Amino acid sequence: MWWLFACGVVEPVPAPTPISAPSPTPSPRIQPVVAPDDGVSLMRSRPLGFTHHARCRMDCRHFDEGEVEEILKNGVVDPSRTRFDGKCPSYALEGTTSDGQHARMVFGACERNTPVITVIDLDTDWPCDC
Repeated sequence: MWWLFACGVVEPVPAPTPISAPSPTPSPRIQPVVAPDDGVSLMRSRPLGFTHHARCRMDCRHFDEGEVEEILKNGVVDPSRTRFDGKCPSYALEGTTSDGQHARMVFGACERNTPVITVIDLDTDWPCDC
């Protein structure tokens, strides 16, 4: 029978290749968990925007855009106030502004921009009608 192979009458049958299980693919319904540092890095790299509510709170609580940018740049994530259940994940960052205000500010980690959702002065309860 070997002469059939030698003469080219019969092609040799290749050795079977082992069948491996397909690699698991994540369900499209399962969203990966974003580490707080990753979300904050993304927010810092996107243009800043302000909700109407944030502008109102900034006005009555005496924060300006520069102070908001300071907290976004240097603030620390408060995990207990960070949420992933809305249109965009929201991160609460706390820190002290250059004029000494101890603040918590909530930012959205949206695809195209970083909206400021609200600003809070943690030391003073300013009267606000927003």
